Amino acid sequence: MTLGYWLFLLMLIPVIAGIFCWIKYDTIDLKELGAGVAAAIITITVVLSLGTCSMKRDSETLSGSVTSAVYIPEWHARWTELETYTTTDSKGKSQSHTRIVTRNRHYPPEWHADTTLGRVSITQSFYMQIAEKHGTHSVRGDRYHYYSGDMNDYISDVHDDPEYCDYPMTQTRSWSNPLKNTQGLHSYRNISDKEAKSLGLPQYPQNETFGSSRIIGDIPINIWNWDKLNSYIGPEKHVNLILVNLKGGVDQAKQLQGYWKNGKKNDLVICYDGEKNAPAQWCYVFGWSKSELVKLNIQSLFLEKPINDYLLPDLKAIVLANYEAHEWAKYKDAPILIGTGWVVAAFIIMLISQVALYLCFHENN
Repeated sequence: MTLGYWLFLLMLIPVIAGIFCWIKYDTIDLKELGAGVAAAIITITVVLSLGTCSMKRDSETLSGSVTSAVYIPEWHARWTELETYTTTDSKGKSQSHTRIVTRNRHYPPEWHADTTLGRVSITQSFYMQIAEKHGTHSVRGDRYHYYSGDMNDYISDVHDDPEYCDYPMTQTRSWSNPLKNTQGLHSYRNISDKEAKSLGLPQYPQNETFGSSRIIGDIPINIWNWDKLNSYIGPEKHVNLILVNLKGGVDQAKQLQGYWKNGKKNDLVICYDGEKNAPAQWCYVFGWSKSELVKLNIQSLFLEKPINDYLLPDLKAIVLANYEAHEWAKYKDAPILIGTGWVVAAFIIMLISQVALYLCFHENN
């Protein structure tokens, strides 16, 4: 359902009802008619605007890496401040008093990692793993109202090789997708969750901060190496590589393309099948890349070379050379589809509010 058609259609209802009440009842005047129509327009606009925002809401996966790990030991703070309190005497008269009180606060130990995508909390064991490999140094920590405990922060700086990442990570971010519910801009068929299950299509990967699921199926590539590849090319090209092993051929890959709606904002999804440690029997790549050359070159690579960890340097070179992020800004004004539920909600809210409003006008002549 398009926004414009239903908006104008729903606006006609309060206008016609208001004119009828204005003609039939002397208790309704022209100003009240105008107020009723204005209230209907505001109601419809607000509800359908919320619907538009919700229908456009989407996510993307960003790749990054740990740059340092920080351990802040347990410490205590203590300070004094003035406190005002009130007392009441036997005659009921209130009086304010001020006194000096001592405050205490306990800060438990914490561990966090500074990454190329911001700061995240980590476990003690993960910090120790980084510290044992890269060493630590201490700096005077920020301890406001310090009273006791360790005043130092212990930092382990990660020294990655220029083309190697020790600790890859992912982060999911929300954004407003102008194409998510448009009509006529896709070359694939939309597939529901129920149909996808019957077709044996995998769900879209849900990644953890330090654990990716971007390899789907029985594939002889180490997921840790795949994450490192993403963490190297992701920040530079704003791309998210996903690898999927499918047994249903190119047709099933195109069905997956429909189910995943061509992937998220920066996805490049590589679908293939074949024997282990051998070239693929077929390969199909989809995503929102501005350049089709990167897809064709990846397909050629998978059809020519064995699929294993030794393929990753060549894949990295192709993506760095050919991938171009999609120009989403040019679709910002694309017409979107509003869900039937939002249209029904707008109608019900408008109906209830209009009946209540005109009853109020009628009763309060």
